[in-house]
Amino acid sequence: MNKEKIILNATLFLFILSALEGIFGADALIPIKGSTIRVIMDVGVLLTGLYAIDYRNPFNDLTIMILSFMALSVFSFLLNFGQLSFIGFLNGLREFLSYFFFPVIFIFLFRSEQKDLLVKSFNRLITAFLILQIPVSVYQLILNGAGDSVSGTLAVGFSGILTFIIYLSTFYLMVQGFDRNRIFKSLLHKSYLFLFWIPSFINETKISFLLIILFFLFLAEFSGKNSLQASLLIVCLFISIHLFDRMYQRTTGFDFKTDILTSEYLETYTSDDDEIYVDVPRFGKIMLVPKVLNEEEMLLGKGPGQFKGGTVLEASSFAKEYEWLLVGSRPMLFFLLIQVGIFGTILFILYWIRLILASWKFSTFEYSKNILLFITLSFIIIQFYNDSFRAIFPTCIMMYLIAFSRYYDYEKKDIDY
Repeated sequence: MNKEKIILNATLFLFILSALEGIFGADALIPIKGSTIRVIMDVGVLLTGLYAIDYRNPFNDLTIMILSFMALSVFSFLLNFGQLSFIGFLNGLREFLSYFFFPVIFIFLFRSEQKDLLVKSFNRLITAFLILQIPVSVYQLILNGAGDSVSGTLAVGFSGILTFIIYLSTFYLMVQGFDRNRIFKSLLHKSYLFLFWIPSFINETKISFLLIILFFLFLAEFSGKNSLQASLLIVCLFISIHLFDRMYQRTTGFDFKTDILTSEYLETYTSDDDEIYVDVPRFGKIMLVPKVLNEEEMLLGKGPGQFKGGTVLEASSFAKEYEWLLVGSRPMLFFLLIQVGIFGTILFILYWIRLILASWKFSTFEYSKNILLFITLSFIIIQFYNDSFRAIFPTCIMMYLIAFSRYYDYEKKDIDY
């Protein structure tokens, strides 16, 4: 087996294992500790990423940015030496592996002879994943009611992450073969994809409302030449939002339009310190960062590993002191600022910008830029919503879509899935 096939098979294995992470656990379908599975996946990402590096030109801009982030993380650890064990630091670095190494892996595969097989395999696996989420999510709803427990085959509490994956994945499948000149026929042909939205309608993730709007917005042609196309997409948008509202009302007891989309509720949900919250609201956590870090720590953070430990490994002294702040909902921006500070957060964002701009410049088919815009807006939302990029599966999906947008010439291929 040559290098290309090894990396392809390893990537597909990581996709499948991370997509089914929720079936592992002491009380789950397969009684293997979830932490054990995550270690296996992290090691798999690291080894596959290192193997995929082009060692004929090892110091390209991506590897330089990766090494810079790792060096900054070491400085952050040394700044807080004694407050976090070295093992705890290495354990924390694991959470950044998929973000930095999946682009290396997918760039290698899309430049290889396995490119077509990669796309066909991902189309089939993504479709199979979306199909599987429907019965699993309905079962979870019946068992536990609406909420974070409705996370499909992903880990418990991944309902928000599942929602992002659903809309990005269905958009990716929709635009393949989508004809803007025959929009009704194209929507009808791919109408089965809307069934895959069901889990997002019953897991109480309010962000679904915005993602539905973005989905239809990016299906449209931005030139504004085709008013019929725009009108039809607007009709589909309103139908989808109405169905979402009805399903949301049935599962939660709240009317999304009259109870959720109010300035009072949104203010309370994002930043208000209300007694009904056990958890500190998302924006509140971000605003508290300068209160719990000194000036040096604001620049370099407290070091990776602040959100790990407490079970097998001992938590850091900072994590013990501020456990009330670190638990619960964690916006990605909060996660980054606490651990790698402003400098690390800038590097993290610059890495994303580098990937997006390269794909934008070399985009290969008419929907490439729409995909990139959808992903980038999702990236921005995630900074204030959840910590999706800590998890392997959503990171894998998003990095794959970025590479697909850059390298795959869809019009010249007959994609079968």
